[in-house]
Amino acid sequence: MSFGWGGPFSVVASAVRLALATRAAQLAALLLGAAITLVYLFLLPASSTGGVIGVVTLRYLTVGEVLLALAMGALLALSIMMGVHGLRHDGHGRSAGGAVGGSAVGAVLALAPSLLCCSPLVPLGVAALASIIPAAGGLGLPIQGFLATHTLLIYALSLLLMGWGLYSNAKRVVACGC
Repeated sequence: MSFGWGGPFSVVASAVRLALATRAAQLAALLLGAAITLVYLFLLPASSTGGVIGVVTLRYLTVGEVLLALAMGALLALSIMMGVHGLRHDGHGRSAGGAVGGSAVGAVLALAPSLLCCSPLVPLGVAALASIIPAAGGLGLPIQGFLATHTLLIYALSLLLMGWGLYSNAKRVVACGC
């Protein structure tokens, strides 16, 4: 395998060709990507609506958020499709039945950062902790302030982690050659 920029991109391109070799896989990837992108289109502008998530958020979408939703939807859909492809085949191109493979790790890793940065999970967790331990609310932890001021950094980190999850799955698919 070559190193440099051509290496990772050629690995991902080869894996996409293998994982999306059938019309059914291509259709599934397209539908999955559209569904994930739609979820991100609802989630990303939630900070502009006071945390409200739904159709109301669509009118607050910016061009940057639409592009981010498209990128995250595509990365996550491709990563999931490669994970499914890897789970269905063993290292010799034979069907593995229900065997659990390492490619699921990449799909879960690609999901985790997007769920943490784009949803109200962190504020809800802090609120739950403060309701159980009232002193925790008085600690003055600026978690929401940090998230609000470092949104671009969090989104960039999410994209990097999703890209890494996709590349990890792509390496497994190409190594298996199935």
